[in-house]
Amino acid sequence: MATIEIAEVSSSDGRGDDLEAAMNATIELIAAQPGVSRCAAIRGIEEPSAFVFLIEWDSVEAHMAFRDSAAFGRYQALVEGLIAGDTRIAHYRPVAGARGGRP
Repeated sequence: MATIEIAEVSSSDGRGDDLEAAMNATIELIAAQPGVSRCAAIRGIEEPSAFVFLIEWDSVEAHMAFRDSAAFGRYQALVEGLIAGDTRIAHYRPVAGARGGRP
């Protein structure tokens, strides 16, 4: 079953633009991992120091395998010094699909 990971991070003081720039490389790295269907990184408008990773994994186990891989070390190196505090991570399961267009 698909698993949606939502990982919330805050940029270090004055490093928001640097973290945004690093997001391109991190998303490419994550997208290439086994078990990833799609992923995106978004930045807060009202709170520009807030960033969210949205990653669709095949399973929680696929995410945990990434966390145990050398690729995760590369991810950490890309964002080192750019993230303040702890990353808040939660996994979700889809319950309804999104629809486009007008009602």
